[in-house]
Amino acid sequence: MQNLDYVFFRLDSLVMAIPTTDVRSVERAVLVSPLPEAPAPVVGVVNYSGEPVPVLDLRTRMGLSSREISIEDHFLFAYCSGRLLALCVDGVSDVVSIPRKKVREAESFWPGLKLLRSVSGHEGRIILVHELENVLDEGQEMELEEALCKAVGKVEAEDSA
Repeated sequence: MQNLDYVFFRLDSLVMAIPTTDVRSVERAVLVSPLPEAPAPVVGVVNYSGEPVPVLDLRTRMGLSSREISIEDHFLFAYCSGRLLALCVDGVSDVVSIPRKKVREAESFWPGLKLLRSVSGHEGRIILVHELENVLDEGQEMELEEALCKAVGKVEAEDSA
């Protein structure tokens, strides 16, 4: 029996997960720089190893109340459509291996649901596996790319002056 490995994280009372293969690292939240013209749910950018990485507010994406990022929060650096993103989460709790037979594809019981890949049970809790490929739609991806290009171009122009 094959197992699937997930990183568990919290958003309010929700316990969510993403596959470990999508995760680059987990870091304490830091100051987020604004990114003008970025689409919601992008709240800004952080410097990650010298590169600007967009920060996403998953709370609003999941229908929860938005709030300011605090020092108790964490950034879950993960890949989405080939792009590194920082997902702002309340906390990261575990890396867990779940038997494949315990994971149920979200489409099988809730057709059209785009933000969840699958659902599983673990230690009496329901675990929602987030679908990172759908965290931004195509229009938001394009808006984000344009905002990043403008911001990087502006910084490069200021550095050369």
